[in-house]
Amino acid sequence: MRVIEEYTRAVTGVSFSPDGLLLAAVCDRGAVDIWDVKTAMRSAQIARDANTALAIHFTADGRTVIVGDDSGNVVSWDPRSARRQDEFGQPERERITAIAWNAKYLARGLADGRLALLEIASKTQLWEAIGHEGQVKSLYFSGDGQVLVSLGEDGNVHIWTLRLGRSGLL
Repeated sequence: MRVIEEYTRAVTGVSFSPDGLLLAAVCDRGAVDIWDVKTAMRSAQIARDANTALAIHFTADGRTVIVGDDSGNVVSWDPRSARRQDEFGQPERERITAIAWNAKYLARGLADGRLALLEIASKTQLWEAIGHEGQVKSLYFSGDGQVLVSLGEDGNVHIWTLRLGRSGLL
């Protein structure tokens, strides 16, 4: 077991690169650190301007880290160089509390319970829905990318059919 003893306060989110070699961590000061898993050494730190990072996700190819923040921005970063790559969608008035990404879609979960689905190529929002009472805690895409699962602070699990933007409760 390796322990990263860098943090004196809470780590609020983590995401592994698909190859398992890198770990991205969001700490309660809002920074994003990229760690080499084998050495437990920080390999990069993503600068976050004045905004606090809240949600993080590695893309399937491992070349990009997606970060959602307290101002509603979703920004992609190169995890090795810590360079900003792109920004997705319009900033929200609410904090982004969860994100999920696949080859075609970006899903955003907000502190007020809303979810939004964007098409990555066009950066177009396809739908938005009120999904939960309270914040969206986690988002996950199915393997085929056609279903989105959201977990809310309200204790509900919603299964969304992406083409229709409809939900069923578990």
